Amino acid sequence: EALKAAEENDKDPADAPPNHYTLRPGHVGKLVFISGAPGFGKSTTARRMMEKEGFVYYEGDCFITQRNPYLPLAENSAIDALFTARSLKGVPKERREGINNAMKEWMKFMKGEEDYNLEDFYS
Repeated sequence: EALKAAEENDKDPADAPPNHYTLRPGHVGKLVFISGAPGFGKSTTARRMMEKEGFVYYEGDCFITQRNPYLPLAENSAIDALFTARSLKGVPKERREGINNAMKEWMKFMKGEEDYNLEDFYS
């Protein structure tokens, strides 16, 4: 019981994950969406944009793995930062179910199964 409580206390809150950014209410920012094949440097590019130009780096893979998506400045690589991101606590049931359903549909797609259904993915 104590171990479970300690593990839960070592997680960041899902509704407001801590980060190192300065809040700027009323400031309209811009969104840059970087896509590409695995290993092409998407995370590294985003991290360099954060370090050099002050962009907010929100790691999308952390959404799926339920970890804090605001990776801190560090001397490690972008992928190492992803693996050291803190888990989130209090992730809503709807979000967990949505991620699970999306992953099931993704696996169908990757396997080339005939019954791949976008309606299930977007519902």
